[in-house]
Amino acid sequence: MRDKISSRQLGIMAFLSLLSPIVRLLPVSSLALAGQAAWLSPIVAAAVACLFALLVSMLASKLRPQNGELLRASLGSFWGGAFSAVFGLWLVFYSGVVLRVSAERLVSVLYPEASPAIFILATSVALLAPLTMGNRTLYRASELALPLIMGCLFFVLVFSVKDIRLRYLLPVGLEDAGAAALGSLPVMEIFAIWAYYLLLAPALTDGDRLGRESVKWLSLAAFCAFLLGLTTIGVLSPELCSGFLSPALAVVRNISIFGTDARVDSVIVAIWVITDFALIASLLGIAHQLLRGLLPGRGSRLVAPGECAAVASVAFLISGSAEGAARWSEKLAPIVNSALAYILLPLVLVVGIIRKNSR
Repeated sequence: MRDKISSRQLGIMAFLSLLSPIVRLLPVSSLALAGQAAWLSPIVAAAVACLFALLVSMLASKLRPQNGELLRASLGSFWGGAFSAVFGLWLVFYSGVVLRVSAERLVSVLYPEASPAIFILATSVALLAPLTMGNRTLYRASELALPLIMGCLFFVLVFSVKDIRLRYLLPVGLEDAGAAALGSLPVMEIFAIWAYYLLLAPALTDGDRLGRESVKWLSLAAFCAFLLGLTTIGVLSPELCSGFLSPALAVVRNISIFGTDARVDSVIVAIWVITDFALIASLLGIAHQLLRGLLPGRGSRLVAPGECAAVASVAFLISGSAEGAARWSEKLAPIVNSALAYILLPLVLVVGIIRKNSR
């Protein structure tokens, strides 16, 4: 199949996509549950997420679906189509939520008096390109973006490490293990997005490597979340960090380069823009794959522009305020993602294996 991708390309795209909610939601969401030990929570979440990824990839390999159509391979044509519609429509809706929050955050930093409408419309139009050019183009672009993102993260870490105060991070003992585990729940909600790539993404050229690649890139995402918590909490303190909507931006704005105060907001903004676009475009690509099979013939050509229009509509309509949109992003969407990824998708796999063995 011409549009197949490799497990490595899938892992890179999923990693970049995870950076979007990691930078947006952490470590504030973990601080509310774990307190000072929140910087350790990604380590706990990584262990659980990697085991889950290995388990579901092993189950999926037993079904060996063609062209990545795991839902139809598991549930048959009718129910597989119904669940494809459920997952596809949810991914479109969730992409609209991410787009709205991304637009609000960007204009608040760069153009405080501007409306997010222009950014929403421009991004919705830009999304047509990756949806129409195919999976390989989109996933190849993620490989090209990876060095830029890692360079930005390394830049922030190097110039922030000197401002870290150990008294904000330590002491942490065995009595804090329970708090760190509790703080891992928001991280696990973010990692739930991984299951969409793992189980619903396009067909792979080397599906046997999917489990190993998943562990590698999930571990790297968890390490980035760990460094984010270490840096932001260590620089700002747990109390001050919890009061910021974006602690990472606050840290970047206080970076001093060679003794001079430098405004390097563009570093974190670059991470925001690229990872948000990667998340939206890749999830819409998965939704496109799920939904176009439901429309016969030329009707499938309408899926891509329909998705872009739907994403823009959701971004405009979910709430009349930035606070309401943030509530969708921080509270409701993670719960739905967790339910779909950790409960529904594994059940689909189990049903598929039972159906296959009973034939």
